[in-house]
Amino acid sequence: VDIGNTMVLMYAKFGLIDLAQEIFNKLQDRDVVSWNTLIAGYVDQSCSEQVFRCVEQMQISGFPPDAITFVSLLKVCATVRDIDKGKFIHSQIERHGLSTQNLIIGNALVDMYGKCGSVEESMDVFDHSLERTIEMWNALMTTFSQTGCVNDIRKVFMEMQQDNIMPNHVTFSCVLAACSHSGSVDDASRAFLSINTFHGVPHTEDHYLCIVDLFTRTGELEKAEAMVKNLPFQFDE
Repeated sequence: VDIGNTMVLMYAKFGLIDLAQEIFNKLQDRDVVSWNTLIAGYVDQSCSEQVFRCVEQMQISGFPPDAITFVSLLKVCATVRDIDKGKFIHSQIERHGLSTQNLIIGNALVDMYGKCGSVEESMDVFDHSLERTIEMWNALMTTFSQTGCVNDIRKVFMEMQQDNIMPNHVTFSCVLAACSHSGSVDDASRAFLSINTFHGVPHTEDHYLCIVDLFTRTGELEKAEAMVKNLPFQFDE
């Protein structure tokens, strides 16, 4: 079963989900890892219908979903922005006794509610989490960045550091994205400079592209073009 699971994983990671399914179908012995590996492969390919179908078949086969299964389901709900299914899965998590204090589930719930536009429910899960990882902080900041709530982003950023969680490149992408959505050029400029000089985090492609996006949103097309021409990265297009 371990060899079979590894083969399913290999094909899924290469994006060959049909071959992963074929290997899975031939497995004489399956365990919860077999199902979760196949389900995760469908998640990576954004095949939402197949994900839900697999989970249903998994339960029919006598394997109850575990934390990994529920995280996959929450990822799908976040991708397709289906908050109704997300809430249902949240209720199933509680019914199965998988507390939201489980870190990976907590991260996935904050992310799912945030991407579905439910700021209050995202914050509620966050507030009731006994332990918060950098992923959970970033998921909450992503929620605010989508609405351009620069003040809320600033507040969360300060609380995060007070909690002794060091920001990473994803954190700063959230900050810059919020500035872009709100058109806050000055805030974005200060944040961009502080990323490397004050926090010691290397700039990423996403950081530069957030600034380019901000310039285009605010009508400063010459600045946007100049930055694109001088990007320290190579792009196909």
